[in-house]
Amino acid sequence: MFKTAALITAAGSSTRMGSHKALLKYNQSLSFLDKLIETYSEYGCKKIVITLNNELFNELCNYKNEKVLIVLNNKPELERLYSIQLGLQTIENYDFCFVQSIYNPFTQIQLLTKLFTNKKNDFYLVPTIKNKGGHPVLINKMIIDYICKIDTYNLKFNDVLKQFKRESIEVDDESIFYNINTMETYQQLIR
Repeated sequence: MFKTAALITAAGSSTRMGSHKALLKYNQSLSFLDKLIETYSEYGCKKIVITLNNELFNELCNYKNEKVLIVLNNKPELERLYSIQLGLQTIENYDFCFVQSIYNPFTQIQLLTKLFTNKKNDFYLVPTIKNKGGHPVLINKMIIDYICKIDTYNLKFNDVLKQFKRESIEVDDESIFYNINTMETYQQLIR
């Protein structure tokens, strides 16, 4: 079958939030990071890669889970594309990878199933509502290989994806759009 991984990017400085989003409480027992790891593990991803900045890496480097690989991004100034590249370089032999931002912990197994059911070797997949894209994105081996070889970081991840064919997968879950980047948004969306 296909080897599928998940990449969770969490190397940002969280300056607008004031504290690291990975450690924010999703519910009484799970942080944002724990919730996403649980979702992707239950879905069946063989490997879950998390890119962290120095501060979070030092705090979470002893995290124990046989499916989880923590990768240090010691150049967070190169932004998200560099974090994605670092993570993807650890899964170059995988067929597909979900790319997930830590600021959206609402991803559900049903959504992952819908994306993966529609996977294609020559398209990346985006959950959409009325053609507006959300989280997470499912990329294929061709895109994984391309990103692993990038040597300039003045592009955004979306700019790189525009070089490939996109498949929009229509869903009815508004949470695909959620970006928790401020305490105000956190308090509105997490009750």
